[in-house]
Amino acid sequence: MTDTAETRDTNPLLDWTDFPDFGRIEPPHVEPAIDAVLERAGAELAAIEAATPTNWDELMAPLERLGDRIERAWGVTGHLHAVRNNVPLREAYQKAQPKIVQFLHRLGQSRWLFDGYVGLQAGDEYAGYDGARRRVLDSAVRDARLAGVELDGPKRERFLAIGKELAELGTRFQNNVMDATKAFSLTLTEPDEIAGLPATARQLAAEAARAA
Repeated sequence: MTDTAETRDTNPLLDWTDFPDFGRIEPPHVEPAIDAVLERAGAELAAIEAATPTNWDELMAPLERLGDRIERAWGVTGHLHAVRNNVPLREAYQKAQPKIVQFLHRLGQSRWLFDGYVGLQAGDEYAGYDGARRRVLDSAVRDARLAGVELDGPKRERFLAIGKELAELGTRFQNNVMDATKAFSLTLTEPDEIAGLPATARQLAAEAARAA
């Protein structure tokens, strides 16, 4: 699915005109939205590389916009996965997650981008950057190194495999915590066991107990 005006109208995860419309976002929206965002990001990344940028506005600014769109769609998805954790949403999240991880590794391990960052650091413009720009650029260089940009061959592939495995394990752990939280209950039978609780809290606890 391509990120177009039509898809933004039908998929609330792609509607960025205002705050996220959490009430409209459903599990079937997740994978198409992520596919659309990553397709657009891939095309934009290819355009940046083809333009051989040599300054901040040509390299860092478009990368920032690209990253913001990914963060918007995936950040909202991750938030819903954490607070509205159910089977359909888990499945949608787990289908989209490897695609996100792979693209972020592509960004992080891009030798071309890394060389661009280092070139900006060594260029004449760097001395005129304010503190914020220096911080962003220095962090980009550091993060690329931590993402394995200087690895080659089997080591690079192994790094990517480890990253995917860590993401999957993190999601599984989060799901297990949610399941354990939902399954936990504490039965109180004596008045002194709820001493100090406000009346509203006691009422909510009683209603939850009756519903269970």
